[in-house]
Amino acid sequence: YPENKDGESYTVPSGTTKIEDMAFENLQKLKTITLNNGLTSIGDFAFSASNLIESVTIPDSVTSLGTYAFYNSTGLKSITVGSGITEIGDQTFRVTGKNVSSLETVTFVAADRITSIGVRAFDGCGKLKSLSLSDNLTTIGEKAFQLCGALTSISDANTTFTNLSSLGIDAFYNSGITTFPLDYSTPLTDIPTNAFYQSKLAEITIPDAVTTLGKNAFRMSTSATGGTPSTLKEVNISDKSKLKTIGEYAFYDASFGYVRLPSTVTTISAHAFGINAPACVLDLTGITSVPTVANGAFNSFYPSSANIIYFGSSTISTAFTMPKSAFAYAITNGGTFETTPH
Repeated sequence: YPENKDGESYTVPSGTTKIEDMAFENLQKLKTITLNNGLTSIGDFAFSASNLIESVTIPDSVTSLGTYAFYNSTGLKSITVGSGITEIGDQTFRVTGKNVSSLETVTFVAADRITSIGVRAFDGCGKLKSLSLSDNLTTIGEKAFQLCGALTSISDANTTFTNLSSLGIDAFYNSGITTFPLDYSTPLTDIPTNAFYQSKLAEITIPDAVTTLGKNAFRMSTSATGGTPSTLKEVNISDKSKLKTIGEYAFYDASFGYVRLPSTVTTISAHAFGINAPACVLDLTGITSVPTVANGAFNSFYPSSANIIYFGSSTISTAFTMPKSAFAYAITNGGTFETTPH
């Protein structure tokens, strides 16, 4: 399609089966495009940087949507994705640099067919408010929803991601995500670095298969002294959890009420629970083997804020090398206690 062709609208001719790579790239006159039924493939960079196109409907006949298909298409406000698409490829809707995305609405005709969201697929889509993906989703790539500040959810109220097996670093970094429904049975083995860093997540269930919580996984603040009020109020971990490693700053400035760590935990890294909000209770009574605990793992877990740590025995408490005056604690020696004494 010629870059300087006159006309504000275009209908792809009947019988067309493929839109080639870069076919409608960098068009500054075209405002409306109609894709034909029977089209099966949209190439890489197909509509990249065509900034006046505001709305696109991808027909059900399309089974392949190329990478970077709408990359830096800043005028795009809404898109309907037909039932033939099963994957959103890398950087499909990404907006970069000083460009500002207009994308607000993404409608999947058959959300239950979408299994994968690629690397940076929606990176920088700051006006995107919600998506409705199903429990058939298996993969969310690196930085997939990074900088999606208005995005509060990628699922409806009845969806739990029970098949998710891969979550990329920075997946929801600096996004507005408030809910991300996982189940204990979800086959995810790693919640990686910065996965929900500076998000608005309110609650999380850690799947039993997860062995590692990466650096900054649920950290809210960028400051070493806190300052950003945490939204994370509830962290659910089952006794069947295989969790081993809690990375640096993983729960930094989280404000959960009560968390019980499983017996499998072997490493608690620096600042993992630093600067927690008032009245946080950390239950370590299930840990029976002395873990490796970094200096500062509970930095500023202040007793004056009604925070408290429970140990099952004095043997376990000796792993915590900072002065006990740095936090309030109790050794239960098999006794019982209120799980939310605050």
